[in-house]
Amino acid sequence: MKIMRMKWVVVIWLLLVPQVLCERVERVIDGDTILLENGEKVRLIGIDAPEYYKLTDKEKFGLDEDYLYEWGVKAKLYLEDRILNKDVSL
Repeated sequence: MKIMRMKWVVVIWLLLVPQVLCERVERVIDGDTILLENGEKVRLIGIDAPEYYKLTDKEKFGLDEDYLYEWGVKAKLYLEDRILNKDVSL
């Protein structure tokens, strides 16, 4: 009986432990979005980098399009330098 209870404790514990996804970063889409090798697109929490490929954020940020483009490219390059082709845990 004691062994049976221990088995249930282990099963419940395994169900409650959060599952960690560990994948390699295949591509950096922009300064706040990445694509994993499994095809999953991930948006980084707490980061709002301007998209360099679409300049629709002009009103949102209240900045010049050239300025937004420049910083969008810088944000993408920065993120690529840090995590491209590396494993990340989510």
